[in-house]
Amino acid sequence: MLRLFPFLFLCLAAPLFPSVVQAACSGTDLRQHLSPQTAARLEQAVAAVPFAQGNHWIAQRGDQSIHVIGTMHLGDGRMHRVMRQLRPLILSSDLVFLEQLPTNTPDTPQDLIETFQHQFVMPRGKRLDQLLPAKSWEAVSLQARNMGIKREVAPFLQPWVYSMRLRSSTCGPRGLTSPRGLDERIRRFSLKRAIPLAALEQPGDGLRAFSGRPIKDQLRLLDLNLRNSFSDNDLAVTRREAYFDENLTEGWILTSWKRTEAAGKNSALLRRLDAQLNQRLHDQRNKAWMPVLRSRQEKTILVAVGAAHLPGRNGILNLLRRQGYSLHRAQFR
Repeated sequence: MLRLFPFLFLCLAAPLFPSVVQAACSGTDLRQHLSPQTAARLEQAVAAVPFAQGNHWIAQRGDQSIHVIGTMHLGDGRMHRVMRQLRPLILSSDLVFLEQLPTNTPDTPQDLIETFQHQFVMPRGKRLDQLLPAKSWEAVSLQARNMGIKREVAPFLQPWVYSMRLRSSTCGPRGLTSPRGLDERIRRFSLKRAIPLAALEQPGDGLRAFSGRPIKDQLRLLDLNLRNSFSDNDLAVTRREAYFDENLTEGWILTSWKRTEAAGKNSALLRRLDAQLNQRLHDQRNKAWMPVLRSRQEKTILVAVGAAHLPGRNGILNLLRRQGYSLHRAQFR
């Protein structure tokens, strides 16, 4: 899975995470430095994941074809080549589905927070400065100041907001002319050519993946992130390069292993918390999207969603197969 925090990153990156998009990226593709034993173990793990490779698959049932495109939300110059491949497909589509559309998403981060206050704000009577040890709260307060959060507001934001900051990478868009991710490129081209667009989910659905977790678990993950010794730049670069190799699952599994190893005695806890988030962020949303897709009768549909949603037992591709679609991989770039 390509991304842990794409939905919120798109909404908040510019005003709340300025260092993410301004600083230089110093990450390394960890796949280039594997021992033979680790490489063999990784190959075996990837083989166990349904639809582990490929960013473009075609699901066919009767006379309906659904082209599923795995996207990356941050820009990269290599997407120019991807779009050259996708433009004819978009033009031949009767409908293009995206996760979200700007028309049903608040315009600014401030509007987002005001509209979905219950997704950001601590439960009544709870404050982070009272729940965290003094040293941890001091570190969180520093992050809050760096994010431009007012001092009087900082104690009332849920822990996941600060975990986002602590897990962020300085590896933003790649290439001076590439500020837009693949989703946005597809959206703009579809609008320009008057291809119908639709959203797979309602506003706030992505946020609930973060805020719906128990506060105790959010606090545990925040504590682990405060003590993080793993390079999130390495994570970002490894997953980005794996995406363009169309081996996203490989990058995801490897970086998850590395993070878990870095957690030491807390490795089991980190695995549980990451699994909890990924289930909410990917598996549950994938299942919720199926009735939306099945309700459409158009002959040719293009579905462009984060590549993290494609592979796995509860990935979109396997869910479509369970619905009676036959699937085959198609050219991506």
